[in-house]
Amino acid sequence: MPHVVGRTFDTDFIWLDLLLTSIWIIILIRRGYIRHLKFGIFGFIAVFIVDFGIWYSLLGTRVFIELPNYLNAFTFLLYFSFTYGMLMFSFAPLMFDKIIEVKEKFLWTLFLFTGWTLISFASQ
Repeated sequence: MPHVVGRTFDTDFIWLDLLLTSIWIIILIRRGYIRHLKFGIFGFIAVFIVDFGIWYSLLGTRVFIELPNYLNAFTFLLYFSFTYGMLMFSFAPLMFDKIIEVKEKFLWTLFLFTGWTLISFASQ
């Protein structure tokens, strides 16, 4: 019998997650971290190809029981891949960049994980 792992995302969670990602991108641009932003864009594309292209479309291992009326599998996975891919794939090069001071790396880490935690508490 297959195991099904379920997660629930309310609409407010999605909007807050998009807001966090937008702020993250703005800060990257303002700080001049364009290379890191490019890693994020690559991450978004890579995660989307795997999530939608392979797991959902090709293998059928992604299953959606219930989505809000304004979302279908494509738009949900586009959102999901964008926020996760952008944040994680731009976060990693920030942490490995030898030019960025430890204090700034700590602030990026604090921003990311505090943001995610606050969103989960603020959401329904």
